[in-house]
Amino acid sequence: MKLLKHAASLLTPLALVALLHCGDDDTLKIECKLAADGKSCDCTPGNEVLGFCNPAAGIPSLPAVCCAPEGWPASGLHCTCEQIICVTTDQGCRCTRATERQQPGGEEVATCPLPSSDTVRCCIDKTGNCGCYPKAADQCGDGATDVATCDYNTPKLACPAGQHTTTTCEQ
Repeated sequence: MKLLKHAASLLTPLALVALLHCGDDDTLKIECKLAADGKSCDCTPGNEVLGFCNPAAGIPSLPAVCCAPEGWPASGLHCTCEQIICVTTDQGCRCTRATERQQPGGEEVATCPLPSSDTVRCCIDKTGNCGCYPKAADQCGDGATDVATCDYNTPKLACPAGQHTTTTCEQ
């Protein structure tokens, strides 16, 4: 008890005001919930600070796409971070948002194993996803940009309409 009284006496009036302000203003605190897949998170202004919606969506060294609406942070607005994953399948390899994984069952890799060659084409499609596919299949589509290979850093994914990219959802 003496220790608690001593600690309280060390608080300056300014520090006490800052502490109370932070506790009373829930718009200054960001609550993030990690999705069940562990690859994306959703953040809203709230009462408790939970800090794991960083650019890696909670997984160190893996890039993510973070999107926030204009006016973030504000009550009723959500900021999300989705980890970028690369998955190989029998049709090639695709790097995309974790929530856009279209071909489950493939092997998750850091870099698509086959770079561009005479038989493989790696490209960023018009939606911003990166993939490496057999040239005969031509899965890149119109408007694609050729690249040497695809990895976590290659996709140029845009946020949905009405949102902008942000480095993190944390404040």
